[in-house]
Amino acid sequence: MQKLTTELKIHIGSMLEFFVLKMLSSRTHSVAEILDELKAAGLKIPAGTLYPLLAKLHRENYVITGYEEGDTKPVIRTYDLTEKGRQRLTDLKSDWKRLNFFISRL
Repeated sequence: MQKLTTELKIHIGSMLEFFVLKMLSSRTHSVAEILDELKAAGLKIPAGTLYPLLAKLHRENYVITGYEEGDTKPVIRTYDLTEKGRQRLTDLKSDWKRLNFFISRL
């Protein structure tokens, strides 16, 4: 896997909100599941980067938290998208489409 430049790391950090909202639009996720999906897509994001973003998304009412319990595993916090979060994702998708349009014209 190629190493990322500092500039690309900064851009990925600013796009992480979009990536997380997109993942949560399909189903509830734990932090470990989000990190695993990002890694599978080629983005190794530290948990220390993800937790502050999830806290921000929760404060802004884009996500809600829940808890998953099991007989043999500890309680796991989960994250799910709210209607406000779905609207935010729609807005971000629109922004991406406009950005792609401008890039394609260069």
